[in-house]
Amino acid sequence: MKKSVLIIDNDPIYRTISHKIIEKLDLAETIYVEKNGYTAIQFLTNMLENNSSLPQIILLDIEMPVMNGWEFMDEYCKFENTLLSGIEIYIVSSSISQIDKDKANTYSEIKGFISKPLTIETLKSILA
Repeated sequence: MKKSVLIIDNDPIYRTISHKIIEKLDLAETIYVEKNGYTAIQFLTNMLENNSSLPQIILLDIEMPVMNGWEFMDEYCKFENTLLSGIEIYIVSSSISQIDKDKANTYSEIKGFISKPLTIETLKSILA
């Protein structure tokens, strides 16, 4: 069964390319896109309030304006909703910092840290 995915990234080129690859390879049932952590939190809040189907995968950038990936995670962890427990979050970042990789490991919700650029093989393994 195909999953739905939420891409959270401020880079419009990355968002477009990721969306097109996922769409072209027919890897996801639904693809949502948000440009920063703040709009993503608003999006998830609206979905919860409307009892909408939540994305099963989140591809989260770290470096974003307004609300970065770590701030998103802090807000995300405040949700007290069991519906969110089935969501797999992957950090997708151009950061090569060991500090960022170590920080990702402190969140049980984060399933992996992927370096950009995101490859077709990586997308297939995450969304399979």
